Amino acid sequence: MNSRLFVDDPADVRAAAHLLADGAVVATAFGNFYVIVTRPDADTVRGVNLAKGRPIDQVGSITTAAPLIAGIYDWARLSPLLPPLEMRTLMDALYARGPFGFRGPAADRVPDHLTQWDAGVRTTQVIAPGAACPANAFFDLAVAALGTDVLYITSCNRSRHLTGAVEEPAHWKAPGIVADFRHLDNLVVLEHRDEAAARARYPRYAPTSVTLLSFHAPSRV
Repeated sequence: MNSRLFVDDPADVRAAAHLLADGAVVATAFGNFYVIVTRPDADTVRGVNLAKGRPIDQVGSITTAAPLIAGIYDWARLSPLLPPLEMRTLMDALYARGPFGFRGPAADRVPDHLTQWDAGVRTTQVIAPGAACPANAFFDLAVAALGTDVLYITSCNRSRHLTGAVEEPAHWKAPGIVADFRHLDNLVVLEHRDEAAARARYPRYAPTSVTLLSFHAPSRV
């Protein structure tokens, strides 16, 4: 496929959402950098792991339409020291500013391959681009096309397990994505029309993977 589409074009966004539903690997603009987003089924997640050079069963992360984020978590499993309303208020405040990630107790319906046990708690992590990102329209349409509230998301890079580097930063320009993932015949790139402007919208954010804040507590607390 290797189609060139733009995240600020509604027709391109609709096309990318339907292509994702049909099985495409979509590298999309996301705040001031890029991520890979696909269907959430286990086979697709394993395929992306292999394409990146990761271990095949590495646990995936989740993204979704903004109104659905809170429903990914089981708020009844929070520590009594952390009231759910306060946590959700913090999430909303950070979402308003830009890209972020949160890891917390997973709702029961979240697939096992998108969860990880930690300190006796089954957790999942949601990565979101922030309220101002045009990719939100893509996520809205993608979850509608799939009939789900869960999409798989991962950093848009080759794994350090493949390259041998200490770190492999996520791509923040479209040409590097095409170069690294040219072996994928179902790759779709939903790109920033103006890369410099995309970075300028987030002057306090580095063009790299998000900071992740965990809010689950050990099961004994």
